[in-house]
Amino acid sequence: MDETKTAFERRAVELLLETTGLLPNGAISTFSNDPPDVTVSSQMGIVGIEVRRLYSDEDQKKGSTLRGIASLRQRLVDRASEILATKSAEKFHISLGIPEHQPIRTKDINKIASEIVEAVISSGPEPDPFGARALVTDLPEPLAYLSVTSLDGMPDSILNLNNTFWVGSATPRLVQYGLDQKEAMFSAFPPEFSKRWILLACDGSVQSSSLTLSPELKTETFRTPFHRAFVLDMFGHALELQIRAP
Repeated sequence: MDETKTAFERRAVELLLETTGLLPNGAISTFSNDPPDVTVSSQMGIVGIEVRRLYSDEDQKKGSTLRGIASLRQRLVDRASEILATKSAEKFHISLGIPEHQPIRTKDINKIASEIVEAVISSGPEPDPFGARALVTDLPEPLAYLSVTSLDGMPDSILNLNNTFWVGSATPRLVQYGLDQKEAMFSAFPPEFSKRWILLACDGSVQSSSLTLSPELKTETFRTPFHRAFVLDMFGHALELQIRAP
């Protein structure tokens, strides 16, 4: 199970329920045999929710390059966190940025992750109840910046990848594409799930992938076999889509 993907899906469903007020007091859990990605047990019964990240270049003929970029960068963050846990008992809050035009190759992930950890350890902020911060100037490639905060009382180190990005719009065409990509999953749900929902989550982890909700989404009718369909923007705002069966 991809723990990063699972955490994202669970958080997206939490935001959906918080924003809409749906399924109050529902118990959220991840489902090991996807689909669905997430289940919610409530007074309505068990609802299965399939979650899909949506990127601004989803509907390009060659497929989404941003999806691949995000995946590699998340692998880099995860690997750096793993190495840091073995190298230092001190806990850090780390923020790093990588320009979009700087590609990361799979074979370089371990090397770059190790260099990030070495830069963090040698940055020198002393533990402090109020947080001692250091901005690293001798950066390993392909980083654009790296800041390290050492804080007393942190249970674990936290490593965040922060990118500059412009905000685009989730258009009806893009949303329909995302729904189409998940259509086959509807029939793959176990039969006990009589309530099957889909959530499209607009991702903000890489440049150009951060999407707000187009006003057209409120009036458009979308094709999907799912019983209810929602889209969640990068700020946590949710919209239920008007749908019809294919």
